[in-house]
Amino acid sequence: RYHYVLPAQALGADEHQHFAVAKAFHVSPFLPRDLEYRMSFSPPAERLGVHMADWQGELKVFDATLSLHKEALTRASLHRYLGHFPWMTAKT
Repeated sequence: RYHYVLPAQALGADEHQHFAVAKAFHVSPFLPRDLEYRMSFSPPAERLGVHMADWQGELKVFDATLSLHKEALTRASLHRYLGHFPWMTAKT
């Protein structure tokens, strides 16, 4: 049995899922509490796109897009990633 934070549904190749949720807890000291998160997700395929905008009424206060591409997890791809971002684990 699977549990999703947001409901998922089967979509066509060019369809995106859209969600809007109210901010439920205060994490960022830079953004107010009375926000609405509006998110859009492309269907998982060779590429995956995620877009999020934070709205305070009619005012957009934050906008971010993430674009990912699928890559097989192999020894070579892992070493390549570690070579590109050698201190990422230490920074985190």
